[in-house]
Amino acid sequence: PIAAICIAPVLIAKVLGHRHVEITLGTDPGIMKEAGKTGAHLVECPTTDFITDRSHKIVSTPAYMDDHANPHHVFLGISGLVKEFIEMA
Repeated sequence: PIAAICIAPVLIAKVLGHRHVEITLGTDPGIMKEAGKTGAHLVECPTTDFITDRSHKIVSTPAYMDDHANPHHVFLGISGLVKEFIEMA
């Protein structure tokens, strides 16, 4: 399994986008459009949540990709990601 937080899902998109992996970079349409050029499927996701691509075993959360994120919301998203990641391992 792979866990990617904040801007790290862009690396996953760059390397595995041709496999149409599902990731998140938050909700910014411009960022999602650019990253979508890799072939990856970008899913809107709030800072407090995460996205799971079960077929490729990838979990991602936007964390501070949202300019208005606060530490508590980032904590919730990353905590959920870590629990999901451990279950996949």
